[in-house]
Order: sequence, then C-alpha cells, then structure tokens
Amino acid sequence: MAESASKIVEGVFAINKPLHLSSAQVLRDLQEHFRSSVFFAPLLHRQSKQVSQDFNKSRRKRRAAGENIKIGHGGTLDPQATGVLVVGVGKGTKQMNSFLGCTKTYETTVLFGRSTDTYDVAGKVTAWALHSHVTRALVEEKLASFRGKIKQVPPIYSALKINGMKAYEYARTGKALPRELQSRDLEVEQCEMVEWLEGGTHEYRWPATEASEELKQVATTMMSAAQDKTQGPESLQKRKRSDTMNEDETNNGSIVKKQRTVSKGPSSMSGDAESKRKSLIQESSQTSYTLIHDGMTADEKAKLHTHELRPLSSEVCPAPAARIRVTASSGFYVRSFAHDLGMACSSLALMATLFRSRQAEFDAKSALTYQDLESGENVWGPKLQSMLENWNARHPEESRTDRRDMSGGSRTPSWGQGGDHGQRADTGMVKKNGAKRTSHRERRNTSSGED
Repeated sequence: MAESASKIVEGVFAINKPLHLSSAQVLRDLQEHFRSSVFFAPLLHRQSKQVSQDFNKSRRKRRAAGENIKIGHGGTLDPQATGVLVVGVGKGTKQMNSFLGCTKTYETTVLFGRSTDTYDVAGKVTAWALHSHVTRALVEEKLASFRGKIKQVPPIYSALKINGMKAYEYARTGKALPRELQSRDLEVEQCEMVEWLEGGTHEYRWPATEASEELKQVATTMMSAAQDKTQGPESLQKRKRSDTMNEDETNNGSIVKKQRTVSKGPSSMSGDAESKRKSLIQESSQTSYTLIHDGMTADEKAKLHTHELRPLSSEVCPAPAARIRVTASSGFYVRSFAHDLGMACSSLALMATLFRSRQAEFDAKSALTYQDLESGENVWGPKLQSMLENWNARHPEESRTDRRDMSGGSRTPSWGQGGDHGQRADTGMVKKNGAKRTSHRERRNTSSGED
C-alpha cells in the first residue's frame, strides 16, 4: 500500500452488489471507504487542485467535488438483483457510457403460477394461473422462442424516463403514463435452463401481498396491451380463435384457464385492448416531472425511490421454478422475460431471483466484494490496485493521460501505462484554468456521493 499511496490510481473495476441495495447506494458506500483512504489520497488531491481552479463551478460544488472521489457505474442493477456492477473512478467514469450498450449475462429463477405488478417477488399479486401443466420439457421448448432477435416491452416498474420522470414513479404515485411503453428490438445470444425445480421441492415462495382490485385491472390491461406488441399475426389469429375459451378469465386475480402465448414480431391491437390501453394513457403528453412532484414533501419524494420489502408466503410453493441463464444485448429486462415466459407456457410467472454474473469483460468471480470493504483498506486496497492495473493494461488508450503535480508542475508517468518504465502520457492534458468538462451523458452516470 505504501507504493500505491504515491501514485494516482483510477480506472474501471467491478463489485458484487448485495441484495436489496440500489446501485446508487453502492456508489455511496464506496465513496465512504474511498474518500478517507490512503489508496485514493493522490487522486483526491489532484481533483481538489483541479476543481479549485474551475471558477465556472459554484463554491459549494467546488468544495463537494474536492471532498469526494469522482465515481460512477456502468449500468443500474435493481435492488432485488445481485452480482456484477461495473464502477469507474477518476478517469474511469468517462468509460461508463461504453458499458451501457454491452452484452450482459444473467442467472435468474423464474417462479410460475403468479404475476405481480412489478413482475418479481417484491410486488403485489395481480393474477393467478394454473401451473400443473408446466413441465421442464414445455419450458425448454418455449425458451427457443426467446433466442435470437426478439421484441420486448419494458416493465412499468422500471427506471425508463418518460417526460423527465421514471416509469416506476408514475406507478407509485398512481399517475397514468403520458404515453405507452414501446417494445424494443433486442438480441439474445444465450437462453438456457440451468436447473429445473419441481413444485414443493424448492425454497421460493409467492408474494403474500395481494394487489387492490383497481391495480389488478390496470395490470391486466397493461399486460394485454404489452403482449399485443410482441405478438406476430399468426399468434394474434390464434388468440382471437381462443377468446371464446377465455370466458372464465377475470381481472381480479382468479384462476386463468387459458393464456395467450408470446411470439416475435409486431401486430395490430384488438379494438378492446386498444381502447382500454388508451384509457390508461393520459390525454396530454405534456405531463412533466415538476407537475407530478408538485406539493410533495421531501419524505414523499424519497419514498418514490425506496423499494419496499414485502412479505412472502409462509406456505411451501406448489408451483415449479426454473433457473435460467441468459446472455442478452443492452436494454434486456429479465423481469419482463420471466413474465413473458409464463405467458408463453399458458400460465403466469415472476422473477424470484436475479444474479448478473458478467458484464462485458467483468465477471462476478473476480469482482470486489462488500466483505473486502468491511475487512479494511489493507484487504480491499491491494485487490483493487490489481483490478485497476489490469484494466489499464488491457485498455492503454483509455488509461493514457497527462498528469501534472499541481504544486511543482512536473509530469508524473501514468501508472496504468507502464509508469515503472518511465513512459509518459501525451494526451488529455488538464486545462490550466480548470478541469476538462464532461458531457451531459457522462455526468449523468457519475456520482460524487450525492443523489
């Protein structure tokens, strides 16, 4: 650690995000450990010197920037998910946008027989379905339709922004969406079953909280509209022929005797589904973030971003579950996949667990852990130094930068570019009157320890 204390360490690494923590909270926790460390003292000193000369920033912002390590993440993980969260420190934050579009590998547990408003076990039950016919062979057969190029509609409980406000904020305030969520064209490289779990033999449970009748109606209609967006003409005709078989299907959580299947390709909506969908979309598309938040206290606003942990049923779940590994392009929602898989199997399903095992070149096995952080700087310091050195060795162009000692003006070699060999960087010099500015997209994915 004595050697690393004399050089500026920055770059990109991965940390294993624990369950129930938001990605933003992980950054705050890292900030707490990093800003008081010997390991990052040179980087913080450089930042402080640079920011103190940037008179375009307010005094408060200069002070805050000088006290916190510049840090950001390369793609949000839901609080209910665990696994790889890519993090950039210092110059590494400029590379975070490149991780937003990379492929990711997930391992998820899909539990059949129920659907919720959030498409996972953290939500409220909106409908039930038969599940005795769901077998391993059926699920493996349906998984084939999720490989290759597919269409997917994001869940309403997502961080997608609509008119400046996140979709889940609309849901939690009871506001209708100003416009519908559009289906996305995605590519799934891998979609395979890892393990089949028969009902009554596994640890997973259905949620114990049932949704209100109003929420069930909204969820069912949104589900119908979303499914129409992912259906092809062939399956739409099949659905019309089976409508007479669905007379026992209701919107209040009763058993679903027959469910529609999911297939690829766009289609037009039925008249009833279209009219119901439009009734849920606000007439005006001018709804703004300010309008939705008007009159809300700070505590009420904070609750919009708080993910409540609801109780699970104490009874053994009679429905089967499946552990599935998926490698997909950016924008893939595993919760939507779980929901759509249940529909494809003529049942319902939700996401019980989610683990991101890989993002781009980073995997969970070699990632930093919270146990490392809790063990102290003598443990996480050497491990993080190795990660950052490896990153800079693999990405010489990204790690090349000029660094000047702010007190004497002498250049110091880039430690990630073979500094021990006396090499000097020759690009990316800091402006004399302030630090190089970052773009809006770069700032959006960085954090200085504050929301």
